[in-house]
Amino acid sequence: MKSYYFSHQTCERHEGKIVSKRLAEELNLEIINPFYDKHGVPTREIECLDQGRKLEEIGISTAEIVGVDERKVRQSDGIIAYLSRDSFTFGCPVEIYISAMIGKPVYTISPLIKIRKHPFVVHYSNKIFTTVTEFIEWYSRR
Repeated sequence: MKSYYFSHQTCERHEGKIVSKRLAEELNLEIINPFYDKHGVPTREIECLDQGRKLEEIGISTAEIVGVDERKVRQSDGIIAYLSRDSFTFGCPVEIYISAMIGKPVYTISPLIKIRKHPFVVHYSNKIFTTVTEFIEWYSRR
């Protein structure tokens, strides 16, 4: 079974949970969501943020978060970047870059033309989609 790291912003995590589950079910893929385990249970980091606490309070360092996410990107067969908001955090672009630099495919899904046309998104994505449905239809025909 192919596995894809599902890159999305923390502010998109609730929507991303639904989208990643749909991708897994409809395409028979393992989707690695950095904010939830495979059963949909939030990670310790997300629980902490949802409670309004700082990560340091529960003993999680930024190096640990970055290292775990980078390792998951490297272990996956590629990355699906879901960018539905018009603001970026640092994580998604870095995850896209890492995947591209190690030769893994990057599939970007964004309803926003300014993201789909962004030079870095265009350069580092193997294919860009407007909707999740469009991606599912394309991936199913491969």
